[in-house]
Amino acid sequence: MYAAAHREGDEEQCPYRGVVPRLVELSLHPDGSLRDAVRYRLPLCRHVAALRIDSPLNRASIRYVEEWVVETVGQRLELRSVIVVGHRVTSIDTEAAARLEGLVTELRRHDLEVVFSGLTDDVVDELDRAGVLESIGRDALFTTQAEAVAAVWPAAHEGSEEQACPLETLAPRLRELAYHPEGTLRDAGVHGLKRCRHLAVLRIDGPLPFASRGAMPSAFDRWATARPVVDHVIFVGSALGQFELRESEHLREFVTYVREQGFRVALANVPDRVAETLARNGIVDALGLDSFFASEPAALASMWSHAHAGHDEDPCPLAPLLPRITELALHPDGSFRDVARYGLERCRHVAVLRFDGPLDYSTVGFFERRLGELLEGRPELRHVLIAGHTLGRIDAVAAEELVGVFQRLRERGLHVCISGLKDDVLEVLRRSGVEDAIGSSCIFPTQAAALERLHPHAHEGSDEERCPLREVVESESVAG
Repeated sequence: MYAAAHREGDEEQCPYRGVVPRLVELSLHPDGSLRDAVRYRLPLCRHVAALRIDSPLNRASIRYVEEWVVETVGQRLELRSVIVVGHRVTSIDTEAAARLEGLVTELRRHDLEVVFSGLTDDVVDELDRAGVLESIGRDALFTTQAEAVAAVWPAAHEGSEEQACPLETLAPRLRELAYHPEGTLRDAGVHGLKRCRHLAVLRIDGPLPFASRGAMPSAFDRWATARPVVDHVIFVGSALGQFELRESEHLREFVTYVREQGFRVALANVPDRVAETLARNGIVDALGLDSFFASEPAALASMWSHAHAGHDEDPCPLAPLLPRITELALHPDGSFRDVARYGLERCRHVAVLRFDGPLDYSTVGFFERRLGELLEGRPELRHVLIAGHTLGRIDAVAAEELVGVFQRLRERGLHVCISGLKDDVLEVLRRSGVEDAIGSSCIFPTQAAALERLHPHAHEGSDEERCPLREVVESESVAG
């Protein structure tokens, strides 16, 4: 009777207040938990209400709860989602279960999303026995308040003008990263960094981004609306935390959804514990092992050329993160240096190319494509020397692919050799049988030894008066 008796009254300290259910609206406290918004004077989200019930639900209390919920919702005209926080609801009887179903149905009829968090197993079992659980929806039940907020936040804020939502810290987010002058990937928006027009690196943020099916697709749709030209995406998983079967399935559904929108997708920097869960649940096989990369640069190397095919973005803001293939010529200090950087001429018959970075399954395709670009349009070229002293490491996949790369270059009439390999790289080539396939006579300990052997043969009958591999020759543009 309490609510009806006090509806028109102004009694602030009713002596019976302590025996009616305590109902509290929550908001995010500075300590990271959800607390009583009135008691701690916390701002409220315009679109999501977290309403906590601090008592059992029965035929005596449910009417009071109904009236309070309806009154609270009625005062919040921009509200889109209601989270009923029920970890303090120790029990519920059949009549209360039926009336709770009616309340949920009425709220949803007014286009409000309604979910529950923290209901005990006993309460869920009673809802099931009362025949209302399916109506309420098993997908609407979340273990924690944070999971519930993460699930409803993106859809609740779609098209919203709310500038500083107090619950945003708990929301799943996609942060676009770009190359920072310090040499790392940073938040493009925060640091005002230039972004690639065709390829995006998106870090998955938030404590529970895959708590629900709809949260990340909704976040992605909002991002994609602002970046209509991008068609290649790398999702960075470095911030992912706890992952179980449900989260794994939601990740699979999310990546599948993005691919169905026409995007090419890769995943990079996924923590080992998350990767193990994904593998154990069959998600890695479902999405494709070749979609997973150990690092962001590795994923970029795999996707960059395809993303930029037919486009003239030069320079791409992400290019500094890619492995570099540099053509070398003799520098005034007596060493071989980057011809483009130092304005040096290239030899017409021998291309000396240095690869900076690891050569593995993710970068070998980029290596071959970049190699082809550097050698294109050079009809007098006869020899290619890969200067391998900066090759950090090589895996078995790349080693085997290297045989094919060399074979294709030789089919073009080019003689291909490699020099300066570190012992561990050379050991991989030997162990996998690649050294024999490439030819031990084509592997030299140093660039000098390789050029001593190659240069005379490459210049037979040539009219090249000054070879940039023998003396310093500035390019015509610099000399001019």
